[in-house]
Amino acid sequence: MIPRRFVPTREALHAVATHVVAPARYRTTGRIGMRWTPGGFGTPLFGEREQVRVCEDRLIVERGGEQAETPLTTLRAAAAAAFDGPPDLTWARDLDLHDPPEPWDFDAPLDVDEEAARFLGEWFGLAWSVLGQLRAEPASVDASEVQLWPEHFDAALECGSDADRRRASLGFSPGDGALPQPYAYVSLWYPDDAPESPAWNATSFRGAVLPWSEFEGDSQAVLEWLRERRDLLANRLP
Repeated sequence: MIPRRFVPTREALHAVATHVVAPARYRTTGRIGMRWTPGGFGTPLFGEREQVRVCEDRLIVERGGEQAETPLTTLRAAAAAAFDGPPDLTWARDLDLHDPPEPWDFDAPLDVDEEAARFLGEWFGLAWSVLGQLRAEPASVDASEVQLWPEHFDAALECGSDADRRRASLGFSPGDGALPQPYAYVSLWYPDDAPESPAWNATSFRGAVLPWSEFEGDSQAVLEWLRERRDLLANRLP
């Protein structure tokens, strides 16, 4: 069951991802991709074995073999702990995103419920498990690394033939303005060339969605759902 305070918690942690976690890595490497980490999400190791991550309702910063843990109260406090500066969206401007993340009040209290944050961490853990299986399959042609992208706060990989215009992003979103509950999705890169099918049921983009309420954490069910749409796109299914 989705915790009652999941949506405000998701929104607050999305702000932490965009203003604190992603920029902590970007300042050193120019990269913004994040990962599932136990209890939540964070950067991979970067720089001199540094990592910034969220575990439920806490920010954890590892640097120089030492670890510091801080409660998530405001973005300003979290950024000061992560990189001794103000919250930062420089990366979004530098990358010229067509849908950059929304700025957040640096001093507004972060409404992070521990139960809801734990659910979010489990959601990203499910995403990493399922997408990892898909990525290893030969049918996932030219599959990319699984990344947790800060701008949309979703875990995804890309696969399929780009030359044949059969490529798509397959992922897991914790929800958004169009669909507040978590959902799995397939987003078509070349929608005009996709085979016609009722499988493409998404309304806010060209592709497919499977809401949480239709699989409720069943990893095998969502894995099969993603496989079917991957194979349909590649014309391996009638």
